[in-house]
Amino acid sequence: MTPKIDITDLPTFDMAQQLKSKEDIAAYVTMVIEDRDAAELAHALDILADEARWDEQFAATEYLMESMANKVRASIRNLKISNKKHRLETDA
Repeated sequence: MTPKIDITDLPTFDMAQQLKSKEDIAAYVTMVIEDRDAAELAHALDILADEARWDEQFAATEYLMESMANKVRASIRNLKISNKKHRLETDA
């Protein structure tokens, strides 16, 4: 019988640890953009911003990535508010 694995015993996956080069970063961001998922894009930008804090190579882009992540988060909030208003109007 195969032993059961408790999911809490599994290590946390950290995408930033997988990004070893500029090409890796470009491929990751491209994949996220192609998925057209605003929440995932905000998460990807957060990962890259966190990585940039610890790597001088990306330090110059930290502000830009955080700014972009904040804009994406604001867009997500606006979409949620807009969708909620639309539902209220159509339900009325």
